[in-house]
Amino acid sequence: MAEVAHILLIGVSAVLTGFVLLVLPCLIARPVARWLTKRWVAWRGTDQHRRHTHNTTEGIEARWPLTGVAVEPGVGVGPVQFGASPHQVEDALGPSLGYEAWDDGNLNDSLIYDGVRLRFDRCGARPSPRSRLCGAEVRRADAVLFGRPLTDWSENELVAELTRRDFRHEVSAPGYAEFSVPYLAARFEAGRLIGIEIAQESGN
Repeated sequence: MAEVAHILLIGVSAVLTGFVLLVLPCLIARPVARWLTKRWVAWRGTDQHRRHTHNTTEGIEARWPLTGVAVEPGVGVGPVQFGASPHQVEDALGPSLGYEAWDDGNLNDSLIYDGVRLRFDRCGARPSPRSRLCGAEVRRADAVLFGRPLTDWSENELVAELTRRDFRHEVSAPGYAEFSVPYLAARFEAGRLIGIEIAQESGN
């Protein structure tokens, strides 16, 4: 009797071993493969997104927001100053928008952002890597000039303020005024400032 029980035990052990080695892998292989595939796809997507944002201006959160951006005549716009390279500008503000974001002019010398055009002194199809920022045009109602949003300035107020700051009044026409040292051009609509252009002083 003991011998029969021993033989049965060996048989059961063999069946269980065969099940574990041969059948069980077949049962779990497909679910495991699906799980591993999902994990791989998720990891690759996260990794690619991380590398993409790192390669374009060190991630979205590192870019300077243009809301309320300060316009400084003779100096620059927001975090970018005259004399900066295209690479330095894109490090600060992110990649330039398409030319369709700006509605006029030859834009090969410019990087375009929401309501902001930044001009460089040398270009081909786009600003040359060794070019330098030399001018800017801003058409944002929330941009700030001398501590006030652009549209807060009336034509008379701005002309008076620029005169007080020793800007030279060079050109005056309906809806337009131009000053120098440093260069500043202002466009008005219904007597309110709607856009401003500034440039680096020659020789700087």
